[in-house]
Amino acid sequence: MTGEVCLTEIASTGCPAMGPVFNGPLSVPVTQLRVAVFIQGSDSLNGFDITLKSDHNTLKPAETDLTGTVLPGSVSIILDCVGGVNRTLSPCSSTDTADTLRLAAVGLGLATPSPTTGLLFTATYNITQTTASGVAIGFQTGCATSSVAGTSSVCVTISNGTVTPDSETVQSADFNNAAPPPWISISSSASMIRILAPGVSGTATITTSGQNGWPGFSTDSIAFTHRETPGLSVVFPTSCGTSATCSAILGLSSMSEGAYTVTVFGEYSAYDPTESVNDHLVATVTVKIQVQAFTISISPANMSFASGSSISTTVNVGFGSGFAGTVLLATTLLPASGLTVSCSSSSVAASSPSSTCTFRSSTPGNYNVTITGTSGPFSHSANATVKVLSIVQPPTSPSGIFGLQPLQFLGIVVGVVVAGGLVFLFFRRRKLRPV
Repeated sequence: MTGEVCLTEIASTGCPAMGPVFNGPLSVPVTQLRVAVFIQGSDSLNGFDITLKSDHNTLKPAETDLTGTVLPGSVSIILDCVGGVNRTLSPCSSTDTADTLRLAAVGLGLATPSPTTGLLFTATYNITQTTASGVAIGFQTGCATSSVAGTSSVCVTISNGTVTPDSETVQSADFNNAAPPPWISISSSASMIRILAPGVSGTATITTSGQNGWPGFSTDSIAFTHRETPGLSVVFPTSCGTSATCSAILGLSSMSEGAYTVTVFGEYSAYDPTESVNDHLVATVTVKIQVQAFTISISPANMSFASGSSISTTVNVGFGSGFAGTVLLATTLLPASGLTVSCSSSSVAASSPSSTCTFRSSTPGNYNVTITGTSGPFSHSANATVKVLSIVQPPTSPSGIFGLQPLQFLGIVVGVVVAGGLVFLFFRRRKLRPV
């Protein structure tokens, strides 16, 4: 029995007579296209290894999804290479490139009944470009084994627990968004929520808006899901009605400090009357959140002063939104001796978030200073450097004239004058003596 592996609409019950032409808008944030990888009329199977190929400049591979797969029992992913990037322990091969999306999976210990028809997996692409002529969504070639007869070695292998794979044909699809279908834009009132104290909730408003005639039918609706960094608690509705514009509150919180990210996915169908295809699209928006009890900084952080004097700096503590605790300050010096420090306050709160610290020393040298703030389980530090300069005595300037004391110089001058006078008189008297 020869089955067929095809690309079709989400929720299809069989392969279409002709390969569909999918559509979707170029948008910011990005819109995703979801495509079903389907099998029809196949022999019994227990796994597959399939590599899709398109143009990543228009359709960038995003992810694979086994939800609803026809594979039996406990399903194990053998290989997941998206855009040539390995997402499993097994290495990608030379046929895995920026254009490809590959998934290999197996149902452990079981096989499907024959004939088998159903979903193998769902492929998701980010729509990154508008194309006028369309691009193909097909199957990579050049693989060593294949279920498809011929010399092209199409990268579609349907396994059945033996060394000989099932025999299959394939049907590709196309993508053309020169004239986008009805679609949905999505936005958030905040792309970043900062800084939020642990255990305190922050919110952002997620708004969707119908574009180009969406919703086209009374049954059109949006289904929301979200994916977040582990440790982040998210509260968000699963649907938003059927109106063209809808807003919902996204609630975020965490008990642990850290940087978190949540992406909201608004999944919907858009009927393209030109191609008579129901495009399954996903509007996406990402919100980041910084959870931290408090921050600490020192200003200035680099100081110098003369030995025997002092210098001051300010320790500033920034409190996360909703934080109501007190932060205790402690100072560590390296080396531990030679420099003393005293702060105007050993604890700070939101009502008075700073402390002035004064350094004194009579021992020249370089010192490293760490000031640590602690409140319950939370602790943060800031560093500073202090340089104590030696007091250098200025050199004694020579006094007098030419380094001589005034009386010394005067005595020399008088001596020179007297000597000169005597010489003058001597020669004068010789000149006047009669011959």
